[in-house]
Amino acid sequence: MKRKIVFQLFFLTFFLCCIIISMIIGGQYYIINHVYLDKEKENIQKEIQAYYQAVKRNPQEITELQKQETTLFEKHGIMVSRLDDLGNIKNLPTGDYYLEVISTDQHDKTETKRILLNNLINAKKDVNALETIFSYLSEFENNAVEITFDGISSIKKLNHSVPISIWISILNESFVAPYFSEQQKADIGNEQMKLEESEVKIPQAFKVNPLFTLRAQSGIVTDMRLPNYRNPEEEQSLYNNQAFAENILKFKADYLTDRIKFSEEKWLQQELNIDGVRYIQIIRPITRHGQVTEFAFTLTSLQPLTKAADLMKDYYLYLLLISLALTTIFCIYYSRIITKPILRINQVTKKIIEFEFGEKIPVNSKNEIGVLSNNINQLSERLEGYIEKLHSANNK
Repeated sequence: MKRKIVFQLFFLTFFLCCIIISMIIGGQYYIINHVYLDKEKENIQKEIQAYYQAVKRNPQEITELQKQETTLFEKHGIMVSRLDDLGNIKNLPTGDYYLEVISTDQHDKTETKRILLNNLINAKKDVNALETIFSYLSEFENNAVEITFDGISSIKKLNHSVPISIWISILNESFVAPYFSEQQKADIGNEQMKLEESEVKIPQAFKVNPLFTLRAQSGIVTDMRLPNYRNPEEEQSLYNNQAFAENILKFKADYLTDRIKFSEEKWLQQELNIDGVRYIQIIRPITRHGQVTEFAFTLTSLQPLTKAADLMKDYYLYLLLISLALTTIFCIYYSRIITKPILRINQVTKKIIEFEFGEKIPVNSKNEIGVLSNNINQLSERLEGYIEKLHSANNK
């Protein structure tokens, strides 16, 4: 009986504690991962909406917009940048990076084309070949160097181009823009194009967005401004964030190859997992006269919130251990304080059944168990008295 009562009390207490713990953990998990997280997402959207309105009102106030971008990053952790209609970063604090090339193709009229390189300032892990090309070009800054390149241009602005590939015959070195090569493998497979004496793998065909055109050209470099990869601290801005730079490149490739389509000024929002860190990416096109002229591109880390959730997991573990320890203590209390008088009552009542009235139950409390013990003691005394009277009557 002792074991049965103790086990019943233990499992009852343990079950109740588990219910309480589950309610606490479930409630906190819901609040952190839904209520709090959703609230933070709403705050992020409000801040981005305010930035978007500022761009719409004063698109030429570059200094003020850059200050607002810095404030968003420092106070809210929101990395935001303006991208042009080709997906290139606009208005870098250090100025644009570019190559200016005069076309040497016989079938093409002589024109100067600017190849924008802003998006590559922090994508070094994917552009080792480009770094070699940049180093070579820097040595011949005052001399003409011939290059061959594939580029996507806006139909309305053919003199501005996004590089898909760059190749210098003297170096026998080629560069393929990050993510475009992945698009090509998915769409047309690996192909090769013969350039003079060497074969270099570069993209030749894409499903290009109808707003753009893909052209392969050769030309002479006449002017340049190149990122200095040897001094990574040169660009002191949020573009030093690798995840931000890489996602801008990916968006540009997806947009130019018609994998992302925008309807008017609707937001494109998605959650990303980059190296185990959760981000929320929001892209908003900015239109003028019905045409997309630029984008507000933002990336916000949710790591502070996920860190809070991870810390809560440790808290839950400690809470469980403490609860189990308290449950054990309560069960010992039950067995000593509650079950001990009950077991004593059981022993005394067995002796009363055998007409042994010598033992009494100690009454140590005024609760129900104490009242029951006192009643049994009185019952024992009265039974003993009645039995003595019966003995006396029988003797007479």
